[in-house]
Amino acid sequence: MSDRKKISYRYTTVEAWQELDEKVRDIITEDTGKDIWMSTKSLPPISFPPPLTVASIDKITQLSGSILVEHIDVD
Repeated sequence: MSDRKKISYRYTTVEAWQELDEKVRDIITEDTGKDIWMSTKSLPPISFPPPLTVASIDKITQLSGSILVEHIDVD
């Protein structure tokens, strides 16, 4: 099984969220098998998906510079 990493992600603008969120959610759902995860109620939201493979994280970051991905260190 691939090594998985915990991340959070957010969009730089509401417009980027509206344009890209469906694609990002599809990548995460395909990778994890889950379609629900924690998100803030702010617009654009900050989301905390289940742990992802490095390949999926790369797919998300390559979609647009309008998606900010932060790695969460877990000790």
